Amino acid sequence: MGALHDGHLSLVKAAQKDCDFVIVTIFVNPTQFNNAQDLTTYPRSEEADLALLNDLHVDAAFLPDVEEIYPNGHSTKISLDCPAQRLEGEMRPKHFDGVATVVAKLFSITQAERSYFGEKEWHSQRNGLCPNGQMAQITEVKIHEDYDNNGNIANDIAVAKLGGNFNGLE
Repeated sequence: MGALHDGHLSLVKAAQKDCDFVIVTIFVNPTQFNNAQDLTTYPRSEEADLALLNDLHVDAAFLPDVEEIYPNGHSTKISLDCPAQRLEGEMRPKHFDGVATVVAKLFSITQAERSYFGEKEWHSQRNGLCPNGQMAQITEVKIHEDYDNNGNIANDIAVAKLGGNFNGLE
């Protein structure tokens, strides 16, 4: 979702070792926020993020706007019936469905062959959102554990090798 740190960048580097073409998706997803104020105050640093990705020579970055992901009148949504939804659904009623929906949409748009998640994020997905590897059926998933200089574990970003065409970074 952006505001990249060294942990996120370690995922990019891992993808670059394995893949011929790497695209990074950055999207602050409104459908996973239960509180409008949290969405409004979520950190956004697109210029800084793009500069970091450019320094790593990433092939492409995909930063769609909300209308591109959720066009007016959109009706496609993934609803999950999973342990996390049942356990935390009352506290976070939209979160898990919102995350599953946007990840599926980003995979569809980018035609990802492989995705990279930080270990913390994957555990969340695996144990809550995607029991039995449901998202792994869409794309080959690589888990990478790495920390930034402040001890933050890499999370919240998917990096994929693609077969499609995207504009490279400038």
